Amino acid sequence: SVQAVSFFYKNKKDGFWREYFENGNLSSESFFISDIQDGIHTLYYMNGKPATVGKYKFGEKVDVWRYYDTTGKVVRTENFE
Repeated sequence: SVQAVSFFYKNKKDGFWREYFENGNLSSESFFISDIQDGIHTLYYMNGKPATVGKYKFGEKVDVWRYYDTTGKVVRTENFE
């Protein structure tokens, strides 16, 4: 079974990274440029609903991050500048 789909360039994480639970459901999606997270980052619950959605810019959290419960309801937000 697929557990991760990832890309490396010159031994560094580069491009889309997707990881999966053992049941095949997506557990996380991220984007990397030379080992640094950049772009939308999403963590999922086993039921397929998002747990956390946020954005990185050059490895730093930016903009609004949203945290959800297992039903998909937003339970917390954080604002990063």
